[in-house]
Amino acid sequence: STCELYNPTTGTWSSTGSMHSGKRDHSAILLNNNFVLVVGGGSSELYNPSLGIWDEISGGKNNGLLLADGRVLSVGDDGSCMLYNPSSENWGSTGGKVIGGTGFKVALLNNGLVLVTGGDARGGWRNLSSCELYDPNTKNWSITDSMSQARQQHTATLLNSGQVLVVGGRVPDDPPFSSCELYNPSTGLWSSAASMDQARRSHTTILLNNGQVLVAGGRDYNGD
Repeated sequence: STCELYNPTTGTWSSTGSMHSGKRDHSAILLNNNFVLVVGGGSSELYNPSLGIWDEISGGKNNGLLLADGRVLSVGDDGSCMLYNPSSENWGSTGGKVIGGTGFKVALLNNGLVLVTGGDARGGWRNLSSCELYDPNTKNWSITDSMSQARQQHTATLLNSGQVLVVGGRVPDDPPFSSCELYNPSTGLWSSAASMDQARRSHTTILLNNGQVLVAGGRDYNGD
């Protein structure tokens, strides 16, 4: 449950207030009001950077994503979804995904829609290449083009071009992938992208200021 603050100017870390409960596999979202919302890991909590303390927030699912209007969409493994409103500090229900499952990834598109990619259905009995789009205005989900490869534990990164780069991942009992794919929101179609040198799953990707994507860490087939 412990938390730390990194100072880029000095390159040093310092302790700050601890969360009310320990978490893993959670999401940390910087809100437009400069507070930080942590979603998943069993509960939701709100960090006040001025005071360095956390408040517990009732509601939320496993995955969190900041929408264009400042609200947060939280998508559960069962396909159910919730919306967090920073103004009221409350969660509300919204339309559920078409396909429930775990291990999927979400990305906010420049057109304000949310792209959900891959995962597995009902505890791994069916691996998914399917993808869905969420419209925050209508609160409706729709199916879009499927990836060429079913995958979970991958990453989905919005590029400066407006396309989404999906990197790596796996399906259970198989080695992780080095393959990558690109989603074009204008056409709603996927295309292949150059593969990584190293196959990996459960890694992290981040878009750099120069437009390149940094891939860090993860696991190979042996879990290393």
